[in-house]
Amino acid sequence: MSYNHESAGGVNYIYGCVLKGTVKAVQYVDKQLSRHEWFHGVVPRSDCEEMLKSNGDFLVRKTSVAGVTKYCISARYNNDTKHIPVTYAKKTWSLLNVSRHL
Repeated sequence: MSYNHESAGGVNYIYGCVLKGTVKAVQYVDKQLSRHEWFHGVVPRSDCEEMLKSNGDFLVRKTSVAGVTKYCISARYNNDTKHIPVTYAKKTWSLLNVSRHL
């Protein structure tokens, strides 16, 4: 996996994350993400809202939408829990329309 990143105001942004080769995306990503304490696998939205207590708390989770496995960043922001979908298209992971979810 390769990616580019930049920093702004002490916050790291990762963009253009690319999976190389023909590895099945979900299996590969699960294996990589499971190494991190912020990845929680399949967690219902309602459980996330109970887990994330303080502004800035976040986790990455798997979800299923219409039978399709997707990933989501759930974060505590402005005393509310926000759920931001992570999309995968053309071998690139992206956060689209983030402001819509804030």
